[in-house]
Amino acid sequence: MNKIEIVQYILKQLFLNDEKLCVLSVDSDGFIIYDTDIDIITFVSSTKQIIKKILKLIEKTEWTLVNFYWHGGGGVQLFLSNSNEGIILDLYDRYWSNKKLKIYFNKDFVIKKFSFYYLPSAACELTYVLLKRFSKNLFESNHYDRIFRLIRIVNIDDPYLHMIEKKIGYQNFNILIENLKNNLKFSNEFIHENYLKINRTFFDKVVSFTQDIPRIWFRIIHPTGFSLLFLGPDGSGKTTIIKKTIIKHEWLFRKVKNIHFRPSLLEKKKYDIITEPHLQNSRGILISYLKLFYYFFDYVLGNIFIFYPTRWPSGLIIFERYFYDIIVDPIRYRYGGNKQFTELLSKFVPKPNLTFILIGDPKILYMRKKELSLQELERQIVGYKKLSKEISNSFIINTLNEIDDVVRFTSLQIKKQLSLSALKNISKYIGNV
Repeated sequence: MNKIEIVQYILKQLFLNDEKLCVLSVDSDGFIIYDTDIDIITFVSSTKQIIKKILKLIEKTEWTLVNFYWHGGGGVQLFLSNSNEGIILDLYDRYWSNKKLKIYFNKDFVIKKFSFYYLPSAACELTYVLLKRFSKNLFESNHYDRIFRLIRIVNIDDPYLHMIEKKIGYQNFNILIENLKNNLKFSNEFIHENYLKINRTFFDKVVSFTQDIPRIWFRIIHPTGFSLLFLGPDGSGKTTIIKKTIIKHEWLFRKVKNIHFRPSLLEKKKYDIITEPHLQNSRGILISYLKLFYYFFDYVLGNIFIFYPTRWPSGLIIFERYFYDIIVDPIRYRYGGNKQFTELLSKFVPKPNLTFILIGDPKILYMRKKELSLQELERQIVGYKKLSKEISNSFIINTLNEIDDVVRFTSLQIKKQLSLSALKNISKYIGNV
């Protein structure tokens, strides 16, 4: 099944199971828009019950849950994926919300059955679109197309539209209606003014934050982010594969953070391109150990102040090189201390969720980058293979294979790990429903 088929399959089965779902992400003809998050309002069962049914349904397909966000209250976001594509379902229990506002839906305003789901009334849809766009401080041409279509068929006296007036005020509401009747777009000043109105007062924000504490705490103890590590000698293709990995998976996360070697929390350092990594001699024993501990504490503190704060709000961290590289290639880091001590210290360094060790034929790697000798590349490949046995959830990949095949393999492992984590998190959220 492709993403259109899987969504239609889920909606049909839920409909046949007497669920009433209102889909908000639709075009002018009522068909679902699949290139964005699909917003769905539930009216019969709770979102927790709907989630259980969806997970049961996709067990019979090649699709799986790969991530899960709880927005607070009855709002959840499900990330479903197969080997080629993905789809995001935003489920809300009788309301739609983001951090700035809530839009409540009364089932009496959801009047039109379409296929295996329901559509909102024109007033309900217009209210949803306008308030959502004002809350995001952004109106684009496709949004205006939808709004101008709705204003032509909506009853201006519909009581549902008073929700807009309540949020932006009587005067601005009248200006809004007149603009739309004349097919006039809003000025940036008008959009921003209403964005500020919807953005609530300081007191409202405090109340909202207090109500949001359970969600924040849940996300802290059940982080939905992920961390990846790519290791390998020069010429193994780390940078290229990382770029393709980001493109393939960024839809699953709210932000992506790249870190080269270490977090640099203790020292903000810009990494220049190194063309001769073994040019400088190793430091003395004492300085080497001091520098090693400096790196170690940079990782420990980085885990507290950078790694975890990125992961718990659904961020992806990708490391290119890590503390482990000092074990395999100490000369690059001018380390002249004991290797066994470095190995011991590495056991206490924060561990990424997944590690990919990229290797290949040393002769070909040497032709790609002649920064290290052929003998050194051969030695490092042996070292990385040995290192893989000490790192949990690590995979050795021969990058002499086609790049797309390599990325396909890394994607498969990433989604497997994400799925395990998402199912664990979602079971905590659902509980005994």
